[in-house]
Amino acid sequence: MKKLLVSYRLGMDVLIATPNWPSRPASMVDPAQRDNFLADVRNANNYAHKLEVPPCPVDER
Repeated sequence: MKKLLVSYRLGMDVLIATPNWPSRPASMVDPAQRDNFLADVRNANNYAHKLEVPPCPVDER
């Protein structure tokens, strides 16, 4: 993936997906689904690290 991005002079800023939404819904709002959502975020973070996606800056207002 990274080689493909570089070949097109593109960068990756965001990467997240929810696999199998119908059988495993994930929502930050619904407490029953929150663990699934957080697992997806952790998984996306691992892939972002592998693809060298820059970390999101923290707004310290």
